Amino acid sequence: MRETRGYIEQSRNLNEQCGNCAFFRSGEHSNCGECDILGGTVNPQGYCDSWAGK
Repeated sequence: MRETRGYIEQSRNLNEQCGNCAFFRSGEHSNCGECDILGGTVNPQGYCDSWAGK
């Protein structure tokens, strides 16, 4: 799924990062979070083609 959605660990656009996406949920650790679309742990500074603003 990550490959299909074009997930990358470091977004090129600071305004579009996993950490400020509607599908992102903060994880137990500050270094990661969960993505409802990708179904797993993601980097808050990451990005994928499904990004949607909160």
